[in-house]
Order: sequence, then structure tokens, then C-alpha cells
Amino acid sequence: MLNSVCRSKIFEELTEEEKKEWFSLKEKAVRHHVDSLYYSVYISDDNMNNSDERILKLLSRLKELKDQKINARDDNIDFFGLDVVLHGSISGVYVYCLELPEYFDIYIAQNLPNDNTPRIHVQIRTQSLIVEGLKEAVLHSFNTVSEILDTYGLSVKDVVENRIDYAFHTNAIQKPSEMFADEKLNKHLDTSFVDGLKHFYLKRSKDKMIELDYLALGNRKSNHLFFRIYDKGKEVIQMNYKAFFFKIWEANGLISRYDRFCYEYAYEMKSANTGLLLGRIEWYLMYGSDRELKSKLRHLVETCNIRSDNNPRIESFIKGVLPPVTKILNFEYETRRSWYKRQEDWLLNCTRYVHEGPEALRHLFQVLYARPHYINRLTTDVVCFMEDRTDPDSKPLDFWRRIQRCKIDRWHYLAISKPYSTYSRQFDKKRMKTRLLNTVASLSIMLNDSTNERELGSDMWDIIGMINDNDVYDGNVRTLSNVRYRNLRRRKARQMRALVSDEDPGEEEQ
Repeated sequence: MLNSVCRSKIFEELTEEEKKEWFSLKEKAVRHHVDSLYYSVYISDDNMNNSDERILKLLSRLKELKDQKINARDDNIDFFGLDVVLHGSISGVYVYCLELPEYFDIYIAQNLPNDNTPRIHVQIRTQSLIVEGLKEAVLHSFNTVSEILDTYGLSVKDVVENRIDYAFHTNAIQKPSEMFADEKLNKHLDTSFVDGLKHFYLKRSKDKMIELDYLALGNRKSNHLFFRIYDKGKEVIQMNYKAFFFKIWEANGLISRYDRFCYEYAYEMKSANTGLLLGRIEWYLMYGSDRELKSKLRHLVETCNIRSDNNPRIESFIKGVLPPVTKILNFEYETRRSWYKRQEDWLLNCTRYVHEGPEALRHLFQVLYARPHYINRLTTDVVCFMEDRTDPDSKPLDFWRRIQRCKIDRWHYLAISKPYSTYSRQFDKKRMKTRLLNTVASLSIMLNDSTNERELGSDMWDIIGMINDNDVYDGNVRTLSNVRYRNLRRRKARQMRALVSDEDPGEEEQ
């Protein structure tokens, strides 16, 4: 399928091969993955009285490291290769946090409110679940926890699921404001939830159209279920992380090569609305053939000064010339432990699951293996978009049937996970380069107390000279010595492990 390029001027300039190269995608495509996975760990012989000397030694070491983190100038503090993080969990129980950036966080409680509270809580990040694979991501985090406990003579007693988020990315809905208008929801939405929330904004255009930003069902503070729909592409751009999704979406046909170009441009700008508009223009400046139009587009960008207030003017100008970027909506179920407890035993027993791995992970792996059955229940009984919800014989809407029938890989093994990692690493290089140039420009203006134009080389030399100069703070002279820089670099090296290849640089994807 070719997206709305067919109704745009650019269609007249391209050959059939170029149209397919830049604008081909799969119509109403859907891709599923587990977006977040939290589990809790119980330690053998643990109790709320902290009576076990082994646990006291572990907690004492964690407190010592956290105090060092608070007081150390270079905050070069780690524990078993994990970063010691100052913040704890929202609940206030888990006061210690160990982090492997982009992979997982391990929270450990100092004091337990009761004997039924787990000592450890693990949160696995999206990148780990997708790139490593579902099973490997769990084993990676669990083996790290086991290594820490084993060092102190402790062992895992049990592991239980805490929260699992099931996400469905789709290009099936390009006008969410229309699809999820109140009258449409009243007709199509069949759900067990009794409350919901909508967030929208008014576009700064002549017609002041309402643009849906977020639709949620249920109460997120509950310990049961929560459902949400939102623009995933916009979230990735604004949060400025998970850029690997662009590559995954293109590989699965959810977006075109043109869409990915625009998404990447907006990601580097860290701006969804303005960035996507300018990305479309930049694409034409690079690949379009109408010189007069290119001149007008350059003038448009220069006169608009890249301010969001000018977005309506830019959008109006390129409408009909370049197609809009394909929206990717995320339909996500957030499920918690209490919901799984309410499910019938047959839901787990109906699967032919053969456990391989640590015994403590048997129940969690069985839950993950039974994921297709849980998702069938969620997309049928919890939230379902019907042709007519008042008609008992009504069928699900076409886009919802595609979600219900979406192929679910048991363990999310990705044969092309390496290219995703390489893509993410290379793409983040561009983002960091842009961030560096922004910092150089800002610091130069402050150092010279002037907004006059200067060359990059002059600004860089000024900054290097400033770094090597001695600065005085509260009467003390400080300089950025090599020792201090090495400490800073070690900290960054730990934080960026997820972005760095262990292979020889010459073997990187070209």
C-alpha cells in the first residue's frame, strides 16, 4: 500500500520505483510486544524484623554506598556493575535502587511493613524486553539479583508477577479524534470499565480542530487493570528515547521510509509537532525535484524561525504537497497481580508449558507463556470496539479484529535484534552530536556575553580554554583534572553500556 502520497503533489514527481521505495507500508498493520514487566522477589528466611544477619550485611552495604553517592563529588558509585541511584520507589518502602541503564532497575527495601511484602522489586525496561527477548530479559535481571544474594549467602524463595503491560502498535487509525469522538465511543466501545479520561488540545489553525492526545479507561491507582490509547510516535519524540521503534515499525510495515525520515528528524529536534513538519520539508529539499518549490520551502522555514506558533502557516503551505506522517497509535493494557489472581486456573493449565530455567521463575514464565490466552480475554471482555455495542450479534470493528488476531511470539525472539541495537546506537550518536553543538552555542553566548555570530572552531577553543582554567568556588580553586574527568567518563561508560557494541568497530553495520 502507498500512503496518502497519492493525493500529494510529490506523487507527480516520482517514478513507480521511487514511490515504492519511499512510501510503501502495510495497511492497518499491528505489532505486539510486552512493554513493561515488573516482578517481585522474596528472599528465603526473610522477615519484617530484619533478624537475618546476612540481610543486615546487604542492607548495611547498600546504605554505605548510597551515603557515598550523596556525599561523593564524582558520584562514581556502583554495586555489582549496577549504578547506585539516589531515588527509591514511589511507595517509599524500596529506598535502595540499583540500575542497569536501558535494561532494568532493582529496588530493595530497608524495612518491610509485614512478612508478606517482598524484599526486592524488579522493573524491566522496554528496550531489554524487545532487543534481548522476553525470556532473556527476565533471566538477565534475575541472574543479577541471584548473584547479589548469593554473595551474601542468601537465596531466592519465590518470584511473583507484579505488573505486565501488553502493547499493540498500529497504523490502522489515522484520525483518532474522529474515531474516538464521544458519539463514536458510545456506539462502538464495549468495556468492563466504568470510568475513563480524555485529554485533547486545540490546534492553532483557522478551524481550531480538536486533536486527541490520550484516552484512558479505568483508574491507574487501582491494583487491577488500566487501559490507554495514545500517539506512540509523538511520545518517542518528546520523551527522546526508544528510537529503535522507528526501525522496528518500518521493518514491520507500519511506517514507510519517508515516515522514518521525518520521525528521525523530529527526534533529533525533540519536537513532535514542529519537528515532523520540518522533517517533511527537509525530505523534499533533499529528494524533491521542483527547484521553485524548494526555494519557497527554504524561505518558509527561514521566515517562520522554527517556532511552534508558526506551525499552522507551515502546515497550510505543505498541505497537498507532502503527505502527513503516518501515525502510530499504542493500545496498551496495564495488568497487575490482583487481576491474574482472579483468573480461573484453567487459563494457565490449558497451555502445554514445559519449564526450563530457575525453579523460582516457574510461575512467572508460565504466566508469560499463557500470554495469548490473557490477551484474548483482555481484547474480548475488558475492552472491545464493536460495530454496534448495543447489538448482541455485532462483530468487532475491522481494526480491532486485527488486534485480536495479531501474531504473538511466545518469547519475543528477534532474529534481527542486532540491527536494532546498532541502529539505536548510531542514531543516538547523531542526537548527542546535536546536543553537543547546542551546548557549545549556549555556553559561547554566555562566555562572550554576546549573541553575535561566531564560527564553531572559535567557540570550541574558547570552551576548551575555559575548562582548563582554574575556577574559584567559595574561595576554593577547582580545575577539571584528568582524574576527575576519568571518573566522569567511567560513570558515563556504565550508563551507556546499552548503546555500545562489544564488537570491533570495524565490524559495525555500515
